[in-house]
Amino acid sequence: MSSAHQSPQSPRCVSAELGNVPPPKAWAKRPGLISLVIPVFREAEGITHFGEALIAVMDGLGLPYEILFIEDDSPDESFERIRDLHGRFPGVVKALSMSRRFGHQASLAAGFEQAGGDVVLCMDSDMQHPPEMVPFLLWKWSEGYQLVYTRRRKQEGRGAVKELASRLFYQAINRVSDVQLEEGTADFRLMDRLVVDALRRFSERWLFYRGLAQWAGFRRLAVFYDAPARFAGTSSYTWRRMLRMGTDALFTFSLFPLRLSYLMGGFSLLITFAYALFTLVSWLLGAGQVPGYTSLVLLVSFLGSFNLICFGIVGEYVGRIHEQVKQRPIYLVKERIGFTMEHAPAVAA
Repeated sequence: MSSAHQSPQSPRCVSAELGNVPPPKAWAKRPGLISLVIPVFREAEGITHFGEALIAVMDGLGLPYEILFIEDDSPDESFERIRDLHGRFPGVVKALSMSRRFGHQASLAAGFEQAGGDVVLCMDSDMQHPPEMVPFLLWKWSEGYQLVYTRRRKQEGRGAVKELASRLFYQAINRVSDVQLEEGTADFRLMDRLVVDALRRFSERWLFYRGLAQWAGFRRLAVFYDAPARFAGTSSYTWRRMLRMGTDALFTFSLFPLRLSYLMGGFSLLITFAYALFTLVSWLLGAGQVPGYTSLVLLVSFLGSFNLICFGIVGEYVGRIHEQVKQRPIYLVKERIGFTMEHAPAVAA
């Protein structure tokens, strides 16, 4: 049995050996069109360098391709830099500019909606997802894999605190979720058209594509690589945004918080029962009147805190249901470059 037909639950893993990629004419199959989806936010300093590097790599393959930049209403001059790239490479560079910031995952959704390739790659534009890896991912797709995703072994310039926080996040989410996320994964992956069409069927408001791709299955291959430092600028993934993404992953793929709420309720009930039993035994043994003021205050505070936590957990799920049923668009587009009107809707549900 070919190694390309591994179970989705046990994907094969390889290391990126970029020098071993054969020319496309030697591949088992070649894509008719390759779509590269690039979310962009605050990348004005490095987007030109990235675009030139990616175009050089793709031109070297000699295969048809398109680059779809999805600019998430960046406050800097990112879109102007993309416009310049389109002027220099009008046949391959396209762009959408969001009406406001909708987030990285919504940008990916917009790119998937517009991508017309047999193969779709998504990657960041900060050079931490090296363009030189694209031929390797395409080669593995030609061997029969439908989803080729990357796993970062290490990242140059990444602080120890963030590295530890990332590791703890993956360990925690995998303990409470039905979907097992692999450490070091990010939104740097290649997908067959079949996989992209499957992901486009998901209608939830809180998209988390690295989890959805894992949940979807398909024939998968993990590629390990070492990420370089950012080419320019600073990361837009602040601690707050990282925490929000972790929360989205938790509430999207796990019912553990709801189960935790009734476990906490049961625990508080046991504490209350034990305290009542202690009071009764003290009275039967003639221990006298128990003052109890401090104990009462602590007990009420304890139960009140648990109640508020449980209400908050339930409220988070109810709030997400409320947002889901309103069916607002995932994104809105204010400007497009390189698209015809019929192929670039301004709204996506």
